[in-house]
Amino acid sequence: MKLAIDRTHGGNAPRDVLDFSASLNPLGPPPQALAAYHDAAALIAHYPPPFPDDLGARLAWHHRVAPDNIVAGNGSTHLIHLLARTLRPRRPFVAIPTFSEIANAMIVAGVAPCAMPATRERGFAIETAQAARALEQGADAIFIGRPNSPTGAMLGLDDAARLAARCSSRGCWCVFDEAFIDFAGEEHSAIPLAIENPRVIVLRSLTKIFTIAGLRLGYLVAGRDVAQRLREACEPWSVNIVAERVAEACLEVAEDFVARSRALITAERAYLSSALASVGTKRVAASSCSATGAVKPRTPQSPLVPYALESLAATMSAQGPSRDGEAVVALHEAELRARDLGNNELAEQMEVEMGKIYYNQRDFAKAT
Repeated sequence: MKLAIDRTHGGNAPRDVLDFSASLNPLGPPPQALAAYHDAAALIAHYPPPFPDDLGARLAWHHRVAPDNIVAGNGSTHLIHLLARTLRPRRPFVAIPTFSEIANAMIVAGVAPCAMPATRERGFAIETAQAARALEQGADAIFIGRPNSPTGAMLGLDDAARLAARCSSRGCWCVFDEAFIDFAGEEHSAIPLAIENPRVIVLRSLTKIFTIAGLRLGYLVAGRDVAQRLREACEPWSVNIVAERVAEACLEVAEDFVARSRALITAERAYLSSALASVGTKRVAASSCSATGAVKPRTPQSPLVPYALESLAATMSAQGPSRDGEAVVALHEAELRARDLGNNELAEQMEVEMGKIYYNQRDFAKAT
């Protein structure tokens, strides 16, 4: 099956609806990132470096690789399109469902990719047998999300290594999109495979775990020769000065911030999965990251709405002082919606959550 252009993306819902379409960290940006953003505003009259070498060196240190292995760009989408037009695969395969810009980039570069569909019956797992068949059919590039968005399924590292070796023996590019790997744990990353195998490229993103999607900041890790080839094909000034400074601030606090984020999301994911199952969802797919896949029951007015509001309350109230104003607004909207649905118990819970924020602010003011 050939894939077609699809520009449907999450994160652009109207302001008057609750948006669960973008898988971003519910903690919001670290306070250090917000401070770096404001500090960088004084620099916007000046050009940034044509290529963000300082940021590349910081990312290299973060992953314990050489700076020559890193290519930073204006979000991982920019780098996906860079791969498509630079490597120019003639028979690419993409594991779906996944981020549609992978297929879009191939089509813009002149070739419609073939699909490797994951199925609901198998929990949307990525199967190595499908990739093996793709290689038999002449694949010269295979794209797999790990963990995959939107399903949350992840090809294991051992299977990824075996697939990478098979691709290398066939002269096929093996591209792993790891935009969400921070939610699963760095120990699951395929970056070591990219350093060892010149046919492996790993895409990464800072926008998901650090909630800086509006700034656009992604990077890839590849062998030195491949990275150099891609760097030479990349447009200068692809990373603006504000994004660079914010990214550097995020990396300074990454270890503690990512650990806290994973702890919160692990607990909330378990709760949300249980709540979805309790109201009649046909299946709640296992997830390795922030995404949880579910099939809702076919009812005229789904009872999932109150549980979605309750989950919003839990995550928004955990966002900390820098987001208290936004949390109160969202909780108030959730309270009104709960009352419209006749769920007074949930509405009262929203009031309790707003009260917690008020008392936290009052106690903070007394302490200072």
